[in-house]
Amino acid sequence: MSTSKEKFKKFGFRGVKLRAGEDRELGFGSGTSENQQRVMNADGSSNIRRLGLVRSDLSHFFHQLLTMSWGSFLLVILSVYLLVNCLFAFGYLLIGIEQLGFPASGGFLQDYRESFFFSTQTFTTVGYGRVNPSGIAANVLASVESLTGVLSFALATGLLYGRFSRPSASIAYSNKVLIAPYRNEGKGLMFRLANKRMNQLIENEIQVILAINVDEHGTMVRRFRNLELELNKISILSMMWTVVHPIDERSPLYGLNAEDLALARTELIVLFKATDETYMQQVFNRRSYFFDDFVWNAKFSPAFTTAADGRISVDIRKVGDYEVLG
Repeated sequence: MSTSKEKFKKFGFRGVKLRAGEDRELGFGSGTSENQQRVMNADGSSNIRRLGLVRSDLSHFFHQLLTMSWGSFLLVILSVYLLVNCLFAFGYLLIGIEQLGFPASGGFLQDYRESFFFSTQTFTTVGYGRVNPSGIAANVLASVESLTGVLSFALATGLLYGRFSRPSASIAYSNKVLIAPYRNEGKGLMFRLANKRMNQLIENEIQVILAINVDEHGTMVRRFRNLELELNKISILSMMWTVVHPIDERSPLYGLNAEDLALARTELIVLFKATDETYMQQVFNRRSYFFDDFVWNAKFSPAFTTAADGRISVDIRKVGDYEVLG
């Protein structure tokens, strides 16, 4: 059997020979980094750093608020709420707490505490009626804060609605890609996925793209090839979907081994799209597997059980379970 170094000389590539399929440009370009990192992170986010973005653009901030995690979003809302009230409380303290109907205690912390809670009542337009501003300066500041509070809560409500109404797909993927026996003595590249939510995804479609480094005239470039799948569309994703690419003579992976894929910094990019039946809108999801996520000569473990009444159950937690063949 020829070694990887002999393959370099034979094919002119870094350990691989790309055969069937046309190049596919994903928008990542053909250049490679010095340490040849993956072009897409495992969670589907881009591994490209973009410089020169206008961070002060309000649309950029709005996009971050819509796409960040719920924990981060709630932390931002709470932080802004506390900061605004702290600033207005300091303003009331400068004007004089007597204009709010409080007798000055002479202690900074106690006076600031009274000003802060008055600010929260004004900001939220609650107004318990215990005190009210009496001076011109205090009334002007309270009026400005009331307007700020109304606009802030309108914005927060819009963001909450946008986060709840924005459809997205929550897909569970197997952690590994298996090179398993397929069709008699053949081999197939396989991974599994499943819908993690209670909703139904219809008109499901998937694309699997091979990204591989090749040596062209002494320069390392990144090439992308579409992989032919046994099935690239299904009507309903109610169970698990095992995506299979037959490794035959037409496959760019034909004749390669684990060492070849490692030398070529092989990456598998998965693009998934479907229609969310709840919103009747299209949703998208991405996943990336690097060469060290490939497991050879293994098969997925069963994830289905049948109850006494004949109903089939699918355990989503077992989507990545596999066993190595002897």
